Amino acid sequence: MPRPSEVYDLLLDHAAARHGPVREVMLGLTWTLCRDDDGMGLAMSPSLATGIETRSLPWSGTLVGRPLSELAGWLNSWQPFEATDGMAAGNAAINPAPSLVQGAVPLAAGHPPAGEFPAGLNSAARAARTVRPGPHGTGARRETRSRRPAE
Repeated sequence: MPRPSEVYDLLLDHAAARHGPVREVMLGLTWTLCRDDDGMGLAMSPSLATGIETRSLPWSGTLVGRPLSELAGWLNSWQPFEATDGMAAGNAAINPAPSLVQGAVPLAAGHPPAGEFPAGLNSAARAARTVRPGPHGTGARRETRSRRPAE
């Protein structure tokens, strides 16, 4: 029977040969990205629901320029933010970035910018309602009106 950590070992093996510098690390509320010259990887960022509420990380701003293999080594860390960066680095080792860029398709002329509705839907969006969960554990919900601009 395979060991549960075997997938981590395989990622670390792939990353061990990657000594090129990390070019970009972004730790977001939902996703963490790690990119070097040859690959790009994502990992799910730790949630505040885990009880880890800090964003003051001692290594903040020091990851770019380090070897990808070094960051991938954090995969086995017990510190959730380090482990997330390690997973993103390991994923970058197995995910070639050019395939993502080459697969991108430019938006057609006249296509609305990201975050906007196509023409004619703004009036429908004004009447839309969003249901958001209330305070943690209460089950209460609140309803808000959309704040889309008028056409």
